[in-house]
Amino acid sequence: MHLLFQQIVSGLAAGGLYALMTLGLVIIFRATRVANFGHGEMAMLSTFVAYFLFTTLRLPMAFAVIGAVFFAVALGISVERLAVRPLLKGPMASVLMSTLAIYIIVHESAFHIWGGDLYVFPPFFSEKPVKVFNLVVSQEHIGIIGVSFGLMLVLFFLFQHTKTGLAMRAMAQDRTVAVLLGVRLRRMYPLTWALGAGLGAITGILFAPVISLYVDYMEVFIIKAFIVMV
Repeated sequence: MHLLFQQIVSGLAAGGLYALMTLGLVIIFRATRVANFGHGEMAMLSTFVAYFLFTTLRLPMAFAVIGAVFFAVALGISVERLAVRPLLKGPMASVLMSTLAIYIIVHESAFHIWGGDLYVFPPFFSEKPVKVFNLVVSQEHIGIIGVSFGLMLVLFFLFQHTKTGLAMRAMAQDRTVAVLLGVRLRRMYPLTWALGAGLGAITGILFAPVISLYVDYMEVFIIKAFIVMV
């Protein structure tokens, strides 16, 4: 019973991480019809930014995470403006190749800065296990589950109870009708990329303490997230 409970909690934590990463991909894809092949590398780079802010600049972890998320948002907007928007009127293959180029550029840039070494990303939650109904579970898993489901609730509220969320849902269903109803795509596109990149950064930051941080640590993870998205 104890082992089963641990596996359930571990599975929920992993599922929460995959859900957050996939939501970032889906939000971008549904709004812009672009599968962002650079999504995982953007999350990886944002996680390294958090690591740099915490270990080199000695910022508190909370400020390091906030700084990394803001970096991810700025990166997402920049990618949309510079690498995606100019190509949207052309063949979709050109847009996909552009996101693949983002993957290569970000990966090689991170490798040039940090190399292929492993970095120990500090845990957010205490490593001391806790008892739940006389069963011992990891605080890290409980924390990941809490953060993941909390963000999902925030996204649910955004999409169901705000004008911005309604506009995103309209874009996902029919962009032509959304434009006729007054949705301004030039404003919504960067917003969706910012939201998707921010979710990716949070996922990467939560995932890094679990397996250690290195340049390629998101590659298998993002492949599974693409499978979930499909």
